[in-house]
Parts: sequence; structure tokens; C-alpha cells
Amino acid sequence: MKKLFSVLIAAVLASQAFHAFAETSPVGSWQFASYHVPGGGFYANQTICFKEDNTWYSSSQAGWNGAWFQNGDDLQWNGSVPMKGAGISNNLATIAMGKITATGAMAGSYAEWAAPSALPLPWDRHYTYTMTYKSATCGAPK
Repeated sequence: MKKLFSVLIAAVLASQAFHAFAETSPVGSWQFASYHVPGGGFYANQTICFKEDNTWYSSSQAGWNGAWFQNGDDLQWNGSVPMKGAGISNNLATIAMGKITATGAMAGSYAEWAAPSALPLPWDRHYTYTMTYKSATCGAPK
């Protein structure tokens, strides 16, 4: 009986640990909303898919993708997106740094700039963002 009780306790603890990880992992589909800095006016909505292999892509913005890294509640994700008129190669570099603020919610800072490009950068924009978890299933890359 003691052994069965010990196994049950271990199973419950493992289940709780897995549940806690699932609540803080960014893997899945997220609704991304960005806001101008300064001022805070709304800029855009996008859909982002964080994959288990530490890559991500947008299912709403063609060609926008990259890699992500998580350390506790801190999440950094960077990448690039083709953008006509953005620098020598018509490409934007992007980076977002934020925190998981609650189960299914993130917020932070986001920037995009022309890359590669000569100074002064023809495209250099800064935003704040919020993200809301949508589902474990992601749409296809656009």
C-alpha cells in the first residue's frame, strides 16, 4: 500500500510539474499586437507560431521567421522578414524581448530595422507588444 501511495504521489507531482511547464512554454500559436513607441498607438496584429525546436514563424506575414530563446519567464525571439524598400537587401531584422506575464500572456519590447544597411538606417522602428495564447495548433507559414 505504501508503494502504491508513493507511486501515486510521484505521478501527481510529475503531472503538476508538466502542467507548470506547459503554462510557461511559448510553444504554440499566439496573437501578437504591437504599439508605437513613443505614443503607444496601435500598430499591427500578427499571428506567431513558436515551435518546440526553438524556431518561430508568422502565419500572417509572409516570410517572417526566426529563432527563440527562453530563460525562465524571459523570452527573446529574433528573425527577419522581406520588406520592399527596407535597406539594401529589402529585408528587416527583428527582435523582441519580453516576459510571460501570466498564463497565456506575454508582453515586452519589439524593434525592426533595415539589414544590412548603411547609417543612418532608412528603417528603424520600435514598439511595445502584447501576446495572447491562441492554441497548441499553428497555422501554416504564410
